[in-house]
Amino acid sequence: MAYIDGDEDLYISSITLTELLRSLIPKVGEDEADECIEDILYRSLPIPVSQEIAILAGKFKYKGFKGGTADAIILATAHIGNHKIVTGDLHFKGLPDVLFVKRN
Repeated sequence: MAYIDGDEDLYISSITLTELLRSLIPKVGEDEADECIEDILYRSLPIPVSQEIAILAGKFKYKGFKGGTADAIILATAHIGNHKIVTGDLHFKGLPDVLFVKRN
């Protein structure tokens, strides 16, 4: 994908690593999933879940965000850092600053 392969600085919510491993390990095994995470971390800077992010995520959930808690944390991380979210997760489809990609 051009966006990910480009020269832009990329960031990733640390909770996204949990989400990715949860879905990758059953599909490709733990070793290959670990390699995938290493590749992601080589190209992007992880953002830890801060108190500010946790509070905003709770507010998003209270206001009706339909995704789970991890998704709310990812949304809050992007919002606070003024980042775009690149995802195939339907919970984010149609939200501002989301680049939605179709899953295979």
